[in-house]
Amino acid sequence: MSNQATQQIEFRNALGKFATGVTIITTRDEDGAPVGLTASSFNSLSLDPPLILWSLDKQSLSLKAFKEAEHFNVHILAHNQTDLSNRFAQKHEDKFYGIDWTCPEGGSPTLNDFAALFKCKTQYQYEGGDHIIFVGKVLDYETRQVEPLIFRGGRYADVLEKPSPMAINPDDNKTTAFERHSLINLMAEAHFQSFNPIRAQYSKEGLSQVEYLCISSLSAESVSTRRCLIEKLEKTGFVPDEEIFARLLRKELITEENGKIAISTKGENLFLSLLEHALAGEDTIKHKFSDVEFAQLRSLLQKLT
Repeated sequence: MSNQATQQIEFRNALGKFATGVTIITTRDEDGAPVGLTASSFNSLSLDPPLILWSLDKQSLSLKAFKEAEHFNVHILAHNQTDLSNRFAQKHEDKFYGIDWTCPEGGSPTLNDFAALFKCKTQYQYEGGDHIIFVGKVLDYETRQVEPLIFRGGRYADVLEKPSPMAINPDDNKTTAFERHSLINLMAEAHFQSFNPIRAQYSKEGLSQVEYLCISSLSAESVSTRRCLIEKLEKTGFVPDEEIFARLLRKELITEENGKIAISTKGENLFLSLLEHALAGEDTIKHKFSDVEFAQLRSLLQKLT
């Protein structure tokens, strides 16, 4: 690899430290056919008059259409539109096939789904090295209450607001401050509150927590052994002993043969019933978060298990 190519890669990597939104920009070619591409070079330029800019590689097959177009649309993508971004970033015979879009008379193609939309008139075009810089005057715009898609360091990302620093009252004693701000304490309280409805339901069915954890674990495995199940549940702090296995067998919630244990049909049916309540509880929790926050919460918790 040449020194120049290496420098270009390093320069691109340095630029990748700057997080940007992801847009799909659309127009029509001289025959009226829709043209669109993915671009992260979009930026605001002026409030009065309302101007935006973006740039396009001179080698792009879409360059001619945009240079000759009087209008174009900029769609800022929502956090769940990575597939659409990838589609418009690649070469397709018809990028618009199978997706929802409209095109008003004299206007540019408009995608139905987006985080924000800017309908623009081409105002200026400038040479910018190996790119052409387009400046558009915003004629109309629309924004929706969804999180945008982010691109940083060659990868997609989601928006997560940085939390405000926690205010600690100096008059609090050390114990109170720990209870309010300790991560471990907050996690324990969150677990207790979220698990309470499930605990109430399996208790109603006459199960202890360790019995519930046993059938829950066995429902995910076709066959196990007592030793494997004990080792699996050790991290929960609820380890089944001989009496627990005996009770599960008496209740006909598990079967055991030749040293192998499995959940019974009765146990599976009971667990599925409990699972419905667990999923309902998860929906209640999910409503407290945005889609992005909930996905990140799940990812962070998985790192702790």
